[in-house]
Amino acid sequence: MERCSTSIPGFDNLVEGGFPKGSMILLTGAPGTGKTIFGLQYLYNGAMNGENGIYVCIESTPQSLKIQAARFGMDFDKLEKEGKVIFYQVPKDSRKFSIFKKIDEDSRKINAKRLVFDSLATLNILLGKFISLWDSGESKDDSSGSAKIQSSNINSFDRMVIANSIIEQLKPIGATTLLITYGSGGTERMSSDEASEFLCDGVVEFYNLPIGVKYSRSMRIGKMRSTKNSQYIHEFRISEKGIEVSPGEVRLFDE
Repeated sequence: MERCSTSIPGFDNLVEGGFPKGSMILLTGAPGTGKTIFGLQYLYNGAMNGENGIYVCIESTPQSLKIQAARFGMDFDKLEKEGKVIFYQVPKDSRKFSIFKKIDEDSRKINAKRLVFDSLATLNILLGKFISLWDSGESKDDSSGSAKIQSSNINSFDRMVIANSIIEQLKPIGATTLLITYGSGGTERMSSDEASEFLCDGVVEFYNLPIGVKYSRSMRIGKMRSTKNSQYIHEFRISEKGIEVSPGEVRLFDE
């Protein structure tokens, strides 16, 4: 099986050398647990090693993400000029913007192998504004995977349908994709839509766990199709180079 190495120190060992190529991976956890930094490192390391990528911004702006990345030595402006990465923010004021058409076009343009979608949770919160982004303002057709939903009457089932629609329309692009969302670590509810954890091929949960008088950042592989994965919680730190996963393990399940 072909692997997509994250090149994040200590992480690839948890998933037999990297994510299965072409898979859809959900990054979930409370705000501030390291999901966005993980996504930025994944994209940057790929571009530095011959795998171009796209970062789709729904929550943050491209500029704020680049500033954050620069703190860890990642120069995305340089990579953009070299045609190795593309950052763009989904416009919230347009009713005729096809997000998936844009991703597909940009993917072909730079031969993107990696994609980061940030974030599913924000899309759900602002669903009324985003409801037509994959439809280009035309009539919705079930055969295309689009959801027939009125933005004035959105419920939890609608959000599940939307999550399914997003994931299904990203799959044909063929990139190894990270989808960032919010979740309540340690509970059965891993995502705000309560569906993407089932629809994605893999789930990486991020925590900020209390240990004594301080908190410790940790992660666990909730699931990973087509590969073996660690069954433990692993501590990690955020250094001047970004995320570094500790080789030590905190036992989670009995083997």
